[in-house]
Amino acid sequence: MRRLHIASLAVAASIAGCSRAPEPPAGPANYAEAMTQASKHWELDRWSEAFAACDEAFRYADRDHDDKALHAVECAAEAASRMGRPEMALAHYARLFEAYPDKLRTAAGRQRLANNYGVLLIERGRRDEGIARLEWAMQAYAGTDYQITGYRSFPARAMIVKNLARAYYGAASDLAVRAWVREQGTMLHEHMERSARGVHLAMGASSALDALVVIGRRQANTDTPSWDAKVREWEPLEEEVARRHPGLARVCESIALRTTMMETCMRELKPAP
Repeated sequence: MRRLHIASLAVAASIAGCSRAPEPPAGPANYAEAMTQASKHWELDRWSEAFAACDEAFRYADRDHDDKALHAVECAAEAASRMGRPEMALAHYARLFEAYPDKLRTAAGRQRLANNYGVLLIERGRRDEGIARLEWAMQAYAGTDYQITGYRSFPARAMIVKNLARAYYGAASDLAVRAWVREQGTMLHEHMERSARGVHLAMGASSALDALVVIGRRQANTDTPSWDAKVREWEPLEEEVARRHPGLARVCESIALRTTMMETCMRELKPAP
């Protein structure tokens, strides 16, 4: 009987062992492993899993105060956007701009990060904070007078100008805003005059100037008729460039995760209703 009892216990233990759930796979041990996981999920369009992996990567980078945190934030923000829940990246953006001001001042993609954060804040009803981020993005171009160092530089600035013009619309009568609209409209109009034979270097000019026309009309700005005429003249030129070179039609950049490439773009603020 004792032997039978022991045998029964062994069988029961064996059955219990078979029914026990397998141990969950260990999470990523470092930044590189987390981004590799994010890459694999990215390739399969599994955005919630990609977001979780990007979030892990950010935690590792932030722990070491490593500038890889910038890529991890863009990874998390893009995954959250594709999930349809862009607000999930707000905490990542906030930490980045709080803890990495020096790295951001010289980082590639800093204007895109600030622009996208600003647009997200405004869309979530945090207008003043969002405008501050867009203004920060504009400051990165201070003193350049629309001179460009590459074909992506001007379209990025044009997007920020457009977004700021739309964000300022409710404060159109403010004296500082009035001065900014006149300054940006004049500079943009002059740049388009100079770039007539190099439209590909000034993509986005027509929509940026059009946003200034909209707020300028509300301000009774007397320059808006000439700006509007330039917009109508310029639009077909941009459309032709976009037809021949689709990659220039949107302000986007491909960024390496680990084993794949992530496309991230400048986000556009919708016009005021």
